[in-house]
Amino acid sequence: GSDGTGDPVQIDAPAAVTAGETFELTVTVRYTESDSTTFAKVLGVTDGPSGFSREIRIAGIPAGETRSRTIEATLVSRGEHVLGMPGIDASAPVTVEPRIVGVGEATTMRNGIELTLEGVTVPFSVVTEQEVGGYTTRYDITAAAPPEGSEYVYATFRAAATGEEGATVRPEQFSAETGTLKIRRRRIEGDGVPAERPIPLWRSRFVRSGEERAFRVALEVPQSELQDVVQVGYDASDDGTPPETVFEATADGERFPHPSFDLVSVDAPTLQADDPQGVLSY
Repeated sequence: GSDGTGDPVQIDAPAAVTAGETFELTVTVRYTESDSTTFAKVLGVTDGPSGFSREIRIAGIPAGETRSRTIEATLVSRGEHVLGMPGIDASAPVTVEPRIVGVGEATTMRNGIELTLEGVTVPFSVVTEQEVGGYTTRYDITAAAPPEGSEYVYATFRAAATGEEGATVRPEQFSAETGTLKIRRRRIEGDGVPAERPIPLWRSRFVRSGEERAFRVALEVPQSELQDVVQVGYDASDDGTPPETVFEATADGERFPHPSFDLVSVDAPTLQADDPQGVLSY
């Protein structure tokens, strides 16, 4: 490339990097005039979802010689990027790939939430929960077997807040890299026209500082993909971009039934079961 005065410029960067991790890039300038010069331009993302800019300043480049400067950079959003400078036709394409996190690895997100994938299970049914008056009611939202050729899969997460003010985990921050997110639909009447609206399996969860909360993300996964890893994406920015972090775990396709609870007293319910993820039975 050129800086507009005939000086060749080259931008060297890795072809692929991991979202949120630091990498090095180098700008090389060869000065072709008869006296020394100072090169000063802003390097940034000219195309792509991540924001990044840094001034590149190389002073005292002798006539006819080449000088380079290497800096560190971080791109946080997944996808294709192009690095470049205004007025210079040199550029460097960089693919930002998701950060892959395995089972049991606590990973701190940019929004102050520390997430840990505890594992995936393939239940007989998918249940959700509702908190009313201090009690938690769990109920089956599928009411049927999975569609032919698919299975329902739970990804169980644990969230902890790392900041002093706590943070919120929202359903819309999750996505399915394997299969599709399982949702239920509610019939909405509006302007005399009925419509269906997707409802997440769980509501947003506020996690207080120093507190941990567990929750499950439900997926509908083709049976052919259950012999491999199951992947769930998480986007801390919650802006609709592809998730920068992907949690993965192996699911062997074996289905696990949920145990039933016995409701002993309506006035003072006592639940008899070892597994708190069971389904209430009456």
